[in-house]
Amino acid sequence: MQIKYYFEEPIVNNLILDTFKAAYGVEMDYKVFEWRFINNPVNEKVYINYIIEDGLLASYYAVSPVNVYIAGENQKMALSCMTMTHPLFQGKGYFKMLALDLYNKLKEDGFIGVFGFANQNSHYGFRKNLGWIDLFPLNLFSIGKESQNKYLISSCSNFSYSELPLTQKQIENTKSLKFSNKLILPDRSIDFLIWRLLNNPVYNYFALEISQGKDLKGVVYYKFYDGTIDIMEVYYEDINDSEILLKGISYLIDKYNCNLNICSNLQSDEHLILEKVGFKEKQFLTYFGVIPFTKNIELLNLRNWHYRFIDSDVF
Repeated sequence: MQIKYYFEEPIVNNLILDTFKAAYGVEMDYKVFEWRFINNPVNEKVYINYIIEDGLLASYYAVSPVNVYIAGENQKMALSCMTMTHPLFQGKGYFKMLALDLYNKLKEDGFIGVFGFANQNSHYGFRKNLGWIDLFPLNLFSIGKESQNKYLISSCSNFSYSELPLTQKQIENTKSLKFSNKLILPDRSIDFLIWRLLNNPVYNYFALEISQGKDLKGVVYYKFYDGTIDIMEVYYEDINDSEILLKGISYLIDKYNCNLNICSNLQSDEHLILEKVGFKEKQFLTYFGVIPFTKNIELLNLRNWHYRFIDSDVF
C-alpha cells in the first residue's frame, strides 16, 4: 500500500468513475472532475492523493484550491470536496491517512487551512480525526409565495429588471459592485466567477440585473433546481441597500411562483431582514467548518465569514 499523488501520477479516468459509482451509487460525469480539479483557475497543481489496491482506486482525498481574502489580503485555502473510499476498503483508516498526508502537502505550499461543507456521512470523521471545527449548520433558508408578508417589497416601476442566461459580459458588470463587508471573503474575481458559474458542466446559471435608469443597482446570480430557485450570490452598488435583495426576491417569486432558497446564517448581513419578510429555516444540509493550519483565529469566528451556495461544491 502506497500513497500516490495526482500531481505526480494522474489517476486513470475509469478508476475514478468506478469508485465514485461504488461509493455513492450514482454515475459521475468525468467533465465534472476535469472542471473542478484540472481546470481550477487558482492553482495548476491538482491536490489529490490516493491509494491503489487490488487494481482498484481504494480511496482518494481531494481538495480544490480557493483564494480567500482576509482583511483584503489574499490567502490560499482549500475546499474539501469529492472525497471517497471504495466500499471494499472502508474501515481501514485510509480516509484519515490520506487527509492528514495531503494537509501536510498543503502546508508546505503555503495554504492556511481547509474549509468545507461536511454532510452527516463525513462529519464524524472530520471532527474526530482531522481537527475540523464547526462554525454553523448550513440550512435551506427559504420562502414561498404563500409565505410572503407585507414587508416584502414588490417590484417598483422606476426599477428595471433584466433576466438572462449568464454571460461573461454580465459577470464583468459586477466588477464595480460589492457583495459583502465581512472580514473573510472567498474569491469572487471575474476569473473565479467565469469558472464557477459560466463554465460549470452541470448547472445553467442566470443573472437578474436590477437597474434604475442607466445605473446598475444590483445583480442576483441564481439557478433553477427541482422546482425551486437557489440564490448563488448577490451584488450591490450600495452594500447597505437591502431593498435591492428584496426587489430581486420579489421579482423572482412573482414571476416563477416557486420556493426560493438562499444560504444565510444568523451572523450574515441580511439574515434579519430576510427573516422579517418571511424566510424560514426549512432543511438541514451540511455543517460549515474549517481545519486551520495556522494561528489565524479570525477563521474560527462565524461573524467574520461570508459564504453562499457558490462556495459549495454541490450547488
